[in-house]
Amino acid sequence: MAGNIKGIKIEIDGDTQPLQKALKNVNKAATDASQELRQIDKALKFDTGNVTLLTQKQEVLQKQVSTTKEKLETLRQAQSQVEQQFKNGDIGADQYRAFQREVEVTQNVLKGYEGKLANVNQALNENGSATQNNKNQLKELQNEQSQLASEMVKVTSSFKLQESALGSNASEAERNALAQKKIGAQSE
Repeated sequence: MAGNIKGIKIEIDGDTQPLQKALKNVNKAATDASQELRQIDKALKFDTGNVTLLTQKQEVLQKQVSTTKEKLETLRQAQSQVEQQFKNGDIGADQYRAFQREVEVTQNVLKGYEGKLANVNQALNENGSATQNNKNQLKELQNEQSQLASEMVKVTSSFKLQESALGSNASEAERNALAQKKIGAQSE
């Protein structure tokens, strides 16, 4: 936060305090979340599709959005008080402009976090869709495998029936022809 907003006092929930003190906890939470977000982003550089890291990033970004909204709400609550202090001459023009900049910067930061959160949500949804597609393909392959196994059983039983029908009366040529059919069916 800009040093020029020092000296601006606001009243929140009946408590008059410096603006910096009112935003202290919010700024601390935002700083902590930003540090964690940087660590997650570093890890994501090496594995961009890691679902665990994306989920962590989503959680931290949600925290950032919440914290930034809280900060913006505090600034908006202070807006009328700061304007009144400026009109009364209690604060200088530079402090007033610094406050206005802080409001604008906070709004832009919030938009940035919301955009990043939307991107992470989209990436997680795409991972979920890809996983579902892989599951569907696996089921299709399992069904094909079952059908092939069923066909193999049918072919094997058909050849066994032919062998028993040929019995001992079959000539060597007929047995060889049947063996060739078996080999051909197994190789398909």
